[in-house]
Amino acid sequence: VPEGAPAELIELIEQIGCPAYFCKPDGAVLHCNSAARRLWGGFPAPTEEARWDGFAALYRTDGSMLEKSASPAALAVGGAVLPPTELVAESADGQKRRLVIHARPVFRTDGVTAGVVCSLTDISERRRLEHEAALALASRTGFLRVLAHELRNPLASVMAVAAILRRQPAEPGIARM
Repeated sequence: VPEGAPAELIELIEQIGCPAYFCKPDGAVLHCNSAARRLWGGFPAPTEEARWDGFAALYRTDGSMLEKSASPAALAVGGAVLPPTELVAESADGQKRRLVIHARPVFRTDGVTAGVVCSLTDISERRRLEHEAALALASRTGFLRVLAHELRNPLASVMAVAAILRRQPAEPGIARM
């Protein structure tokens, strides 16, 4: 068991299916499960303070860079229970993923913060599919708009002739038309 991490917490992190890890109050990543190591592309040095995760960089959803000191894990170490946070995370290999980060403070029995436990949910595929669905909807809407416009023009002529024919049904040639 890594020094400073409760044994029960380490065991729990290992059993979690999604990427999960534990940071000390100084931001050093003390332990992570195999899913987190795969996502990060390795394990950050446990002596590296103010690290807060194993990513090369974190970005807000608008694309602006997020300082490590403003990451959900760094904010949770102060005892705050934050809502899940959606961010873009860049791995060591340069790959970017949309993630939801859940960060919760872990307290010792005396009430002092022992660190932060974090779990990550990769929502990249979901966001990609939502984007594709929005593009398909916009494409369909545009097609229907063009189709309605194109049908309106020829139909206007047909409707005008039909209205004239209805007004003059007495002539046999017109009635036959």
